[in-house]
Amino acid sequence: MTTSSQNRGANPFVGYGHVVEGPRLVGREAEVRELHELLAADVASIAIEGQNRVGKSSLLNEVLNRFSARCPTVPVVHLAMSLFDGGDDFCCEAVEELQDQLQACDPDKRSLVPDVPPDAGRIVAGKILRRALRALVRKDGNFRVVLALDELDFIRSWSDGGAILRLLRELANNVPRYRLSLVLVSRHRLRVIEESMMGLSNLADMCEHMFVRPLEASQLDEMIQRLGGTVPLGEADINTIWSHTGGHPFLAEMLLFHAWENQSVEAGVARVLATTFEFYRHLRDLLDDDGSLEHLVNLTVGRREKIPQSRFVVLRAYGLVREVEEKGTRIWLGWSEHFQGFLEMLWREEPGWEQWHATEQALRDFIERTLSHEEKHGPEWVEKVQKKYKNLAPLFERCQAQADKEQRSFDLPVAGRLLDYTYPLELWHIISTCWEDFRDVFTAGSDAHPR
Repeated sequence: MTTSSQNRGANPFVGYGHVVEGPRLVGREAEVRELHELLAADVASIAIEGQNRVGKSSLLNEVLNRFSARCPTVPVVHLAMSLFDGGDDFCCEAVEELQDQLQACDPDKRSLVPDVPPDAGRIVAGKILRRALRALVRKDGNFRVVLALDELDFIRSWSDGGAILRLLRELANNVPRYRLSLVLVSRHRLRVIEESMMGLSNLADMCEHMFVRPLEASQLDEMIQRLGGTVPLGEADINTIWSHTGGHPFLAEMLLFHAWENQSVEAGVARVLATTFEFYRHLRDLLDDDGSLEHLVNLTVGRREKIPQSRFVVLRAYGLVREVEEKGTRIWLGWSEHFQGFLEMLWREEPGWEQWHATEQALRDFIERTLSHEEKHGPEWVEKVQKKYKNLAPLFERCQAQADKEQRSFDLPVAGRLLDYTYPLELWHIISTCWEDFRDVFTAGSDAHPR
């Protein structure tokens, strides 16, 4: 049942997906304090990195608000790179915003920043910016400026993006000359952005890096408490919220918004399935662009291969994986149970693993063709094999449970057969157990059993 429209404004999660501040910024106090102290202590440059919609912009806003309250005479130039088509617009806007901030916090210095000519482009406006910063430092050796650039990823689409990165590197590197602190916010790692555009990553080496991860369970509980008892919540509901979101702020706020509207966590989950799936698709594209997607899937699904340590460090830093114990062994899975289901679906569908996937599918086809033959077990081979070989029953039960979970989680039709939910070693387990059905194929009449 949906609540009436006149009460909808009382929903504490209205406007989910937007930048939040104050009490609504849950579970980020440690990060805010660390970044605020780092920025306030001295001229320092910072890179804030994290996956889509994890709260990077909200974190940045909170840090800048506290910094401005503590250092009211320091101009803070805060720009979103998504608003600009290239370096011309960016450089002109940076100068004009510096003028406005100086007028507000230190009017006596406003005249040191000249106006940008109407027809000026990146080169002229960039020169004005550099000269203005030098003039400000000459007038006051302790003067400083904070330049905060959100959504830095958009610079990759600019034809002159490499030139802007070189300008930022010069401003951040020469502290005595410019006394400028950079705060750069991006989905891609700063190092990846630089290397994709210039083949080197000097700017990344100048920054302190903070990765913004999904919330911990206790922090998610703090967010859930904002429902204020308006939605019936049992232990199963809390577990559902955690398994579906893994503490990701956007996914959690979206689910809780719809849970409040429908007075049911289960109904909230049903409402967000399509949007969650689209969110995963965007994240997949980000990881694929970064070269991390294949490593993430290989680590968490199927063969669970070891991956390069450098890639593993990045996946952990982004909070994309979590360590769990399974049958006495420590393994790595996606950050939430629901996201893990998406990774398992990718493992079956993605063409990036075409050769391995084709081999597995050929083996599944072979098993099904052999066991369903009329001289073996016939069309109902799954049921008959489970009855004959009791040790295979748990395997097929797991596959059925995985198929059912995928259908519930993503509201999609399940794969065509249970064998599509098996892992490679399980395929060999089926062949080994049903050896009398496969002996003539593998051994040409030999009685030897595979080991």
